Amino acid sequence: ISRGGAVYGARWERACRSVSHARADGQSSLEPLLMSKYLQSTVRPETYAMVGRDLAEGRTVLYCGTACQVAGLTGYLEARGVERDRLLAVDVICHGAPSPLLWERWRAYVGRSRLSRVRTVDFRRKDPSWEHYSVAYGLSGGREVLVPHAEDWYLLAFLRNICLRPSCAACPAKGRCGSDVTLGDFWGVGRVHPEVDQSRGVSALIARTEKGARVIEEISDALVSGPSEYASVLEGNPSLEKSSAPHPDREDFMMALSSGATAAELRRRWPFGLPPEPTVAERLSRRILGPFGRGNG
Repeated sequence: ISRGGAVYGARWERACRSVSHARADGQSSLEPLLMSKYLQSTVRPETYAMVGRDLAEGRTVLYCGTACQVAGLTGYLEARGVERDRLLAVDVICHGAPSPLLWERWRAYVGRSRLSRVRTVDFRRKDPSWEHYSVAYGLSGGREVLVPHAEDWYLLAFLRNICLRPSCAACPAKGRCGSDVTLGDFWGVGRVHPEVDQSRGVSALIARTEKGARVIEEISDALVSGPSEYASVLEGNPSLEKSSAPHPDREDFMMALSSGATAAELRRRWPFGLPPEPTVAERLSRRILGPFGRGNG
């Protein structure tokens, strides 16, 4: 961006109702592309066209997405004869793409159960730590509720592979999407690098091409980094190479979702070990008698 280039990545839209890919050419437009979104991002045809136009006009472009999204872009550029010399393609270590419809119903459910509306979502709040992160729901009026990730039903549905796209069970793009760099969490870094401070989290940065290695070297002065082995990253991130095995109830779950089941109904049928949710009346009484949840909610 400082050299007149552009960055493409995923951002929230419509008060966190959906996620789509967007273009950034300044710091303010770059900010929304940061942070994790556990939701499939829509990539509109005009987005690929904008990337092609930027490259044709001589701009440097960084495009970040899941492996299938990067493969889609590289296929688009190849079909149109657009040179990739000025493109840095970055894929994220991907567990899978969950259902946008499930998120839509879960978001509405969280709002109703909290007697408010969800305005912002941070899926990876490092509270109390990077490894034991929380989901932060920002509500109307400035209230915020933190839910430990192991207690957030939507995140559990995602991690249990019950709401992922069918293609995620046999991803054709994993490891061969044409990216220059792969980014992700370095889970398990403490086992192989106990000397590294993990308090703020540690990323895995994998060069896939000579171009990727060159760019990583160019920005090395801005990083606190060190070498590691690919096998060490793979040990804590099997999603680098393996597709996600679908939950045995996935078909029943998705059929119930497509048939109109609410998030509350899905949660009751598939609780993933969580206790029953308090009723609205119970939440009201807790707010009247004392603080409920965490944060200032």
